[in-house]
Amino acid sequence: MRAHRWTPRPQRAHAAEQTDNAAVVILGMALTYTLIAVANTLIAAMAGRRREFALLGLVGAVRSQIVKVAAVESALAVVVATVLAAVATGLAAATQYVSLNKLVADAPTVIPWAQLLGTVTLCAVVTASVATGRATRRRPIEAAGLRE
Repeated sequence: MRAHRWTPRPQRAHAAEQTDNAAVVILGMALTYTLIAVANTLIAAMAGRRREFALLGLVGAVRSQIVKVAAVESALAVVVATVLAAVATGLAAATQYVSLNKLVADAPTVIPWAQLLGTVTLCAVVTASVATGRATRRRPIEAAGLRE
């Protein structure tokens, strides 16, 4: 016999609400740490490429062209990371599905597409803003390490 059959409905509803709230809090913290990691990685990458961007400026590229290069590179990074995350998530979800079906027959599978799209969009926005903001912060001659 299942334990939830004997639990009164208001208690089950309250328990389900608490579980949903806990899931939102945990996922929110995971998203926050993910955004911090994305921004930190891009800041480190842009700092390492500052000299390259400065040299592009010295050979005649205007700021908007350099920003476009940084934005396209960051968008490509988001796409690659999204594909890798989708593969990892798919493997984890398949494992959970198999495990749950051994415990509970016909366990429902729900994929939160709106939240997934929102997360990818948020990561793309953070990535683009960090990349474009760090790409051309100093004068090209100073960033290249050259003297006038």
